[in-house]
Amino acid sequence: MRIFVLTDLYPPHYCGGYELRCREQVEELTKRDHEVFVLTSTWGLGESKVEGKVYRLLHVNPTLGPFSKKDPLHLLKRYAQLKLAFASRRDYRIARDILAALRPDVAYIWNMGNVPVSSVLAVQDQGIPTVFNLGGPWLAELKTELCLEPNPLKRRYRAAIVGLEDFGRIDLRHILVNSRALMQSYLELDFPEQNITVIPRGIPSHLIMDANDLSSLPSADKDGVKLIFTGRLVPEKGPDVAIEAVAHMVRELGISDIRLDIIGTGPDENVRQLHDMVIDLGLDKRVTFLGRLEHQELLVRYTEYDVLLFTSRWMEPFSVTLLEAMARGLPVIATNVGCVPEIISAGENGLLVPPDEPRAIADAVRTLLQDPALAQKIRYAGLNTVRERYAHERIVDQSEEYLQMVLQQAHPGFDV
Repeated sequence: MRIFVLTDLYPPHYCGGYELRCREQVEELTKRDHEVFVLTSTWGLGESKVEGKVYRLLHVNPTLGPFSKKDPLHLLKRYAQLKLAFASRRDYRIARDILAALRPDVAYIWNMGNVPVSSVLAVQDQGIPTVFNLGGPWLAELKTELCLEPNPLKRRYRAAIVGLEDFGRIDLRHILVNSRALMQSYLELDFPEQNITVIPRGIPSHLIMDANDLSSLPSADKDGVKLIFTGRLVPEKGPDVAIEAVAHMVRELGISDIRLDIIGTGPDENVRQLHDMVIDLGLDKRVTFLGRLEHQELLVRYTEYDVLLFTSRWMEPFSVTLLEAMARGLPVIATNVGCVPEIISAGENGLLVPPDEPRAIADAVRTLLQDPALAQKIRYAGLNTVRERYAHERIVDQSEEYLQMVLQQAHPGFDV
């Protein structure tokens, strides 16, 4: 197959795991003798660039929020929206011209939340069979803005900006989502259930630790524990909850020899608030902010800790962070939100706690410290979960079969 991948961001310029999963699928599909092309944005470059079969040409949506305080008349915001309207038309032409040159068999649409949706329309206007691989709410948010806004003037204005007057123009017959939780959120917005298939994310098999190597990892110790939080430093990810849990362990549970490393970045204001919180709680000797680490370095570091704290408070569509930690033999304590209960079976391959309850997290950490056998059981079960259900190659098998099915439906007798 000649596969045309459309995504807003693509490594090495990326924000999180979503883009890494996209590249992993591109690389695996290429290994299977499919010809794969990627059209993405100029984000991280600031200028257009073609790198082999990766076309970094699309416009990046401006961030409009910060203008409100500096711009009471919203002139800057309106200017940015005008630029977006022109960029939307430009991206349509770019996608149309590339499609005419490449003549792909099928289009594989990933996240488009940070670029105009017009390039998707260009794909479908060419009659190319299209599969959406949704790892988040971007398409639901687009429908909400264009269809559910009660003010008709705002609806028409937003439609003019994005170049999509009728949301029904998007062909949504073939949608992949990465969890049942995400599927449910789309069903609540009246996306047809028969058009949606659940295929989770996966991680490469070579990252999954051999069970024989678990004995060399840190063991839970009642006199000390090393915790890790990794993720965007934004409220929905709950880094503040992880910090409060450490405070509770120190002050109320008497666990004095403890360290929490926080890995990740976020808006400056959020990061400042977290630093201030650490100081106010007297945890500056126990909590360390390590910033953003390269993905490979983070994978290596997982083996140095006793527990991963996954403290998200929002509807997680899917979390590869959980899989990667489990694949490296690291026990996980996670909030039971979104997709998490689909991955974690409480007491089997991890521990589950309610969101926004740092005391529950602290108690769960104490449970693992006091029961090394349980901690070790969770390590082994975590490895087995990832190996049996989330090995990347198996996930790509499912995605590849789905793409082939869509192509054969569109062109009966096509030799894939």
